[in-house]
Amino acid sequence: MLARRMLMKPSGAPVTYATFSPLANRKSANITLSNGNLSASLLSTASPNTVYLAIDKTSGLWAFEITNSVNMNGSNLTTAGVSTSLVLNNYIGFITNSVCCVAYDGRMVNNSSTSSAYYDGFFNSGTKRLYVFDANTRKILCSKSGVLKASTAVTGTNPLYMGLTIYGTNTHTLNAGQSAFSVENESLLSAYEAANGVAINRGVWA
Repeated sequence: MLARRMLMKPSGAPVTYATFSPLANRKSANITLSNGNLSASLLSTASPNTVYLAIDKTSGLWAFEITNSVNMNGSNLTTAGVSTSLVLNNYIGFITNSVCCVAYDGRMVNNSSTSSAYYDGFFNSGTKRLYVFDANTRKILCSKSGVLKASTAVTGTNPLYMGLTIYGTNTHTLNAGQSAFSVENESLLSAYEAANGVAINRGVWA
């Protein structure tokens, strides 16, 4: 059964939000989940480890925040992105048919090739990094310095899996609408919607 957090609408109908998946084919054994599968932790290790979200999407735009517990740098490298396969021991963005945003400098990487240089400093501890998965265009968008920047499109065929690759000792906490987004991130989402004539889902994933 997929790991999903169930809440209730005022009407009594169930509401489902995305979490990280505890399933063995979606989570490296080196990653520990906690906080209702919203926090993913990794002890110091010499290899990248990946955990995927429990819910996949083939259409629409889906926003989520990830907050890191330590400063992001070359020793605590993390990528968030989309791939067409579930690979647990390599960086999303550095495997075939995948794209990612590198958390410590904002680079967009597609199939191991940097598709857009975007160096402008590190994400500090506690930063609420904003991501939007655009399933319609097969792209991942990430926030950096007040901008939502889009990757190139993922090559290959569906399904598409959203995930997080962690390297180094740190914890990353997912907010897929379980709580309100930061004021800054909500402003970015609203501005992107207005500029592109799209609607971005901020919460209910199923």
